[in-house]
Amino acid sequence: VPNGFQQLAKRRDYRVDTGGGHRYTLHRAFVPPGRPPIPRRPHGYNQLVSEAKRPMHLLGLGPSARSQIFGQAAFKCRDPGDTPIAHGPAVYTGHRIDLADEIRAFLVHHWRDGDVLNRAEFSRIFGADVLDAIPVAAAAWSDQELTQTNPGEFRLNAQTRAERTRSLMWLVPDEHLEYEIARRQQLDTTGAGVEWLGEALALGTPLTGQCQYGGVWEGRVIILTGSMARMVFRVAPGLEEHAELRLVLESAPPKDAMERTALTRAMRQVRGVFRLAQSGRVHST
Repeated sequence: VPNGFQQLAKRRDYRVDTGGGHRYTLHRAFVPPGRPPIPRRPHGYNQLVSEAKRPMHLLGLGPSARSQIFGQAAFKCRDPGDTPIAHGPAVYTGHRIDLADEIRAFLVHHWRDGDVLNRAEFSRIFGADVLDAIPVAAAAWSDQELTQTNPGEFRLNAQTRAERTRSLMWLVPDEHLEYEIARRQQLDTTGAGVEWLGEALALGTPLTGQCQYGGVWEGRVIILTGSMARMVFRVAPGLEEHAELRLVLESAPPKDAMERTALTRAMRQVRGVFRLAQSGRVHST
């Protein structure tokens, strides 16, 4: 967009909304006498809650049409074999979502196109204040001095598109980021992938400090402590290039210091087995 675009628009009595660089919208700043104002449409197609400004259900009809049930599911219509000429009925396929997913999508689209969030409007849609809904991101942005808040607004300072994208990454849960990093590192963190990493460990295998290997449950690694407390770990990729996989504790750690130390050592044993298996897989490919 030419640098003189905003000056040109101003001369023609338009105001420009740059939308963070994603889209540019012209708003008429002055309506000439005698010309009726352009009526606002009360209804119209919209698939973004951030633009509809309300919880929204959407039913899409036709090939690839997107649909959603607010806070529950996102799906689309697909023809058999992904071609409309194939025989057989079309089906709807998609995935479950929750309110946290809706909030994240709302904020990403909202702050992609602007800087200011109306806190009352957000609370009306989601039933919670934005500071309570995204505490980690809000704290990170505050530490980076990127925000200005008051009872009515939550404002992100003006940024380039690249800067805004990096800031919005704070909204993404760790597991989503880990999945993408793991994919690039050829680390399979699905249930089947984690079970494969632990094939060398039989259920009940003794570990250090009277701990034992509890197997894999729903893609999570289980280690039983000496008091038979069930500790749950998730497999996560290393955070640096060529770094080895990690085991991240998701359970509350044991209160007893000696049991915590034993659990740490047992975790290292299991992690070593998993790393050895992953190393063999990477080298074989």
